Amino acid sequence: MKSLLLAGVLALTALELASASELGATETSALLKQLADARSGQALTVRFEEKKVLPMMSEPIFEQGTMAFEPPGKFLRRTSDGNLAVSNGETLWMYYPAFAQAERYPLDQGGGPGALFSMLTQIFELRDLEKQFRVVAERIPDGFQLRLTPRSGALRRMVSDMTIELDESLRLKSSQMRGSEGDRIETSYFEEKIFSPGSTDFEFSPPPNTTVVSPMGR
Repeated sequence: MKSLLLAGVLALTALELASASELGATETSALLKQLADARSGQALTVRFEEKKVLPMMSEPIFEQGTMAFEPPGKFLRRTSDGNLAVSNGETLWMYYPAFAQAERYPLDQGGGPGALFSMLTQIFELRDLEKQFRVVAERIPDGFQLRLTPRSGALRRMVSDMTIELDESLRLKSSQMRGSEGDRIETSYFEEKIFSPGSTDFEFSPPPNTTVVSPMGR
């Protein structure tokens, strides 16, 4: 009986190892090129559900909404309660309708939310990843997994690492981002759609009676 149980455990372990395998450097580069080519010149929209874990909070924060991306550097994230983060590639706006407040961040300055959202836009556009990150790609049972570790100290001060899972059709499935201070963001993605450029408006004008602040001084 013990031998049968041991054989079963070994067989299961072998199956798990066979179902998840790390790609070599050449295969990883080929996969990243395929991903970038598939999204080149295209706009993308996706629905998301997110869990955010912060060290200073006893309970996680849950959000859901939609995101859109368009190269180069355009990004829009809208939550179900109306909070908005939108970048036209030059300026990031963060709008909180419940407080009638908007924050403006120029993207030509390092640090702050602007740098973080620029990095996230690049990641979700799946372009030039090897320039900014050490990439480990893995074949998993229902698609691919990318593990990204920032190369520069500036990025490492914001993000320790990020994991992205893609399905067999190279659509976004999930991501997990670990911050440098112990925070963690786990996100699931649904209904990814590809559109021609110009399908989404990435410009923002603060509504009347909105207080506009510039935390970075500009």
